Amino acid sequence: MTNPHPHISVVIPVYNELLNLPDLLKRLYASLQPTGISYELLFIDDHSSDGSFEYLRKASLSAPFPIRVY
Repeated sequence: MTNPHPHISVVIPVYNELLNLPDLLKRLYASLQPTGISYELLFIDDHSSDGSFEYLRKASLSAPFPIRVY
């Protein structure tokens, strides 16, 4: 879904959550995609030191849904 004005924005704070992010992304997609409502995922990284930010940046390039990482 590439909608410049999504109906839902999911804001997720992140701090050293690298091990949890793959499952979280799968669950969010499985929950939101079937609704047909436009959405975006906004991840706010608080200076993680475990590679969380880098993982999310890479995921945002290939995910079938909009991910923004800050």
